[in-house]
Amino acid sequence: MRTPVPENLYTGEFLAYPGPWSFGLEKEQLILVSDQDLIDLADPDRPIDLSLTYERRVESLRQVCERARTRGVRTLIVAYDHFFGQYHPGQHAPRQLMPDSQEYIERIAALSRFAAGDGLALELSLLSPLEIGPSYRRQTGEGGVWLQARKGLRDPKTGAFSVELWRHRALVNNKGVVELEDAGVRAFAFAECPIPGTTYRAVDPGSIPEVSVEGVECWPGMAVAVADKGYRAERARIHGSGGTEVGPLDRIMVVQAYRTPEMDYLSDRAYPFLEGLLDRYVDGGVKSGAPSRCTHRQADPDRWGRAACWYRAINWSAENAWAALG
Repeated sequence: MRTPVPENLYTGEFLAYPGPWSFGLEKEQLILVSDQDLIDLADPDRPIDLSLTYERRVESLRQVCERARTRGVRTLIVAYDHFFGQYHPGQHAPRQLMPDSQEYIERIAALSRFAAGDGLALELSLLSPLEIGPSYRRQTGEGGVWLQARKGLRDPKTGAFSVELWRHRALVNNKGVVELEDAGVRAFAFAECPIPGTTYRAVDPGSIPEVSVEGVECWPGMAVAVADKGYRAERARIHGSGGTEVGPLDRIMVVQAYRTPEMDYLSDRAYPFLEGLLDRYVDGGVKSGAPSRCTHRQADPDRWGRAACWYRAINWSAENAWAALG
């Protein structure tokens, strides 16, 4: 049986802040955009660019902690956020110090010890499925699946179809650049029916048969890349024909699947993995909370021009559970 952990209850002169009310307490923050930021924090008197807008903010760790202490703040948020890198030109190197690496834990432990001198505990953006996903993937072999869907026309007589889309190679979220693995392409035929009196159309869910894909033609000459953001994609054509036995269905939905290095929260392997990771931080002397922060959708820099339909709620454990239900 697990030993209950007592709540670290903050009590002021007149009020206490139990449970969810503690989220209303003020906090100080360090938002990092590169490994170098974390390395530079080893010197508490070294000025670091902590800008979150185009207005420059350069402070040392000591200055941040002393200000927090004078304000009566108890918590120092330490988080990596790739999106704020836009205010830090020249700091777009790929991350090497990930939350599961021993060097990262040791550096966070040193930061925790220094902050404790000003009465501060750390709040780490640690339990994000995006940030610890690569390590989870290496240890368990499990990961996430993203689906990209694109609609097109299908010849109802011959079954021929041809759909173009931007096939993504790397996307970006607030934890950095995510390399994608091709997990295959599928196609589904359907027909639309207008809903009288409205501008909407409906599709019978029971009449969306899968049809075969004959080929995927990639066009390297139409590849795009945004060097300072990490996004990469190439134009591709997915085509097929035949399958006339499904009937005169004149629309096609092409679905491109990608494997992503994300942690599957619903997997039976997730809890032991998280427990082991947090134990490493505790054993390393880190005084911290580790909330699971909300994650941002994957993005490309021209989402309205290149993005199709994206669905993130696909993971292996859920898929297996649904399959078991028949």
